[in-house]
Amino acid sequence: MSPETCEATRSVGWADHRSESLAAVPRTAVIAVDTDARVIDMNGAAVAMVGADLSELKGKPVQEAIRNPGLCTLVTSALVSAGTLGSWVTLDDGREVFLSAYAGPLANGTDADAGALVFVSELCERDGWTKKGTPSEAATVDSVQS
Repeated sequence: MSPETCEATRSVGWADHRSESLAAVPRTAVIAVDTDARVIDMNGAAVAMVGADLSELKGKPVQEAIRNPGLCTLVTSALVSAGTLGSWVTLDDGREVFLSAYAGPLANGTDADAGALVFVSELCERDGWTKKGTPSEAATVDSVQS
């Protein structure tokens, strides 16, 4: 194999590995709100997490825009908290995930306090355990064959 072929093969392998690695990284939802806690903008991950079109959400208060009660509580709590918060939330697709949220100031060129950016990251999914912490039917010892 020529040196050029070896280098090309390594490059393709690295690109494949990098793509797989990036796909495994949880996306962070970013929600921009004004000083009255009304939605200004959201990135694609936030729109997917909220489950509505951005055009429907712009200008609405966070409590109205985010219909999922657990997610709404986490986001509104992050807006008034000085630290990072975390909570188990059941998303609209039925998955129970641990979300981490924090808010930081949003400034534009003319206004030092234009609102806040809320960052929500999906850290892990509860797999095989019910909300109360007991094994689900799929994960019980009786269902495991020796």
